[in-house]
Amino acid sequence: MRRLFDFFPLMLAAIFVLSGCRAPSPATYRYEAHITTGNGHTIWSGGREHAVCFSDDSDLMARGSLCHLRSEVLHAAGNEITIHGTIQKQAAKPLFHRKSGRIDGQKFDFADPVPCLLFNLRDWKLKTPFYEQGYDIEKAFPLKVRHALSRSDFSRGTDFDPRDPRFDPARHQQKN
Repeated sequence: MRRLFDFFPLMLAAIFVLSGCRAPSPATYRYEAHITTGNGHTIWSGGREHAVCFSDDSDLMARGSLCHLRSEVLHAAGNEITIHGTIQKQAAKPLFHRKSGRIDGQKFDFADPVPCLLFNLRDWKLKTPFYEQGYDIEKAFPLKVRHALSRSDFSRGTDFDPRDPRFDPARHQQKN
């Protein structure tokens, strides 16, 4: 009888594999970041826009670098960013729970919390050449064409430092 129980976990694993129950395969999605007080990470899947929150088991360097990409590159018109990973079907809690607050004595309304899908981020790519948004008032915010990302395109955060020798900005470039 003991021998039967020794094989029980192995039999369950075989049934699981043979029944076709597999974890979702990673895929590539078009990514957009929105300037908002709520969750600004969205992907396009099935012709629809979906809010996503990056899961804790995402690749730390990929998540940190995408979240700290400077807005001059991230929000410039015409830039195409794709992210690679797995949508986890469970909804995460919204990032912001407060509806309003005060900043410098002024009432400030936050965006409504949007439920988001957890996304296990493995990697992301920016198609090159890409644009960098300038802030020259005289030239009405000109776009500068760039052909490569550099460490200066990323800001430093508590979970990411672009000066880290393990970080290679070229990893996130995709030739057009």
